[in-house]
Amino acid sequence: MRALEKSGVRASAFVDIDPNKIGRTARGSPIVAPQTIDKTKHLVVVAVGVRGARDEIRPFLVGRGFVEGRDFVCAS
Repeated sequence: MRALEKSGVRASAFVDIDPNKIGRTARGSPIVAPQTIDKTKHLVVVAVGVRGARDEIRPFLVGRGFVEGRDFVCAS
């Protein structure tokens, strides 16, 4: 996010599965549950550092109708 902010991009929200983080804020934006994202309103940038997390995130997003490269991209 820091790199995107340098170009003037601000996240409308951060998505997390940790119930202790949901409802808080990060970098001035709310942290929300994955079920709340909407492909008609959000472009999702997947940036996770946990090994294997992308392998779980991709099928979740695809199962909700997101198309990689159009509705979401993996950045890290």
